[in-house]
Amino acid sequence: PSHWTIDAVGEGFDTTCAELFRDNPEVAELAWLEWAMLDLATAPDAAPIGAEDFSEATAPFGDEDWMALTVTMMPRAAARIVEHDLDALWRSLSEEGTAADLQPGQHGCIAWREGERPTFLMVEPDSARAFSAMQSGANYGEVIALLAGEEPDDEAIQDAAMRAGGFLGQWLQQGMLAGLNERSGD
Repeated sequence: PSHWTIDAVGEGFDTTCAELFRDNPEVAELAWLEWAMLDLATAPDAAPIGAEDFSEATAPFGDEDWMALTVTMMPRAAARIVEHDLDALWRSLSEEGTAADLQPGQHGCIAWREGERPTFLMVEPDSARAFSAMQSGANYGEVIALLAGEEPDDEAIQDAAMRAGGFLGQWLQQGMLAGLNERSGD
């Protein structure tokens, strides 16, 4: 262990599994998910912001306010790009005689706590990237730029803004957001 508490004993085990099971990368991905869920069990309690409160807080927003919007995710929420559908794999492990389809393909996975229960959701990879960016302090405008790519045209920017809004709506609906951060200059 590299920490003072036994609670952190599993941190980094996914890296060890990646080295030990090079031919089975799903093992490391499941180890990451298991660790994320265990870590969430001891996360500080927080209530997610509701859609009504979010709407009320953002009602007076203009374009500049939206671009500067930052949010707080639920404590210890985690997002990762994975190569396997961890939901299908997780279910197959608990259902005897069920084999998961391990066809690789890029997926996103977000883990957070709903009340007392750690949970996770498979999402498109860009949603996990956007989640991680906002969790690290990126504002909504920066997430749009991330999704639009390098040297985007107006259509790509519009598409990225719609996708970012969809992701934000999904996170809000799922209870992944703890709140809005104060806007600078207010």
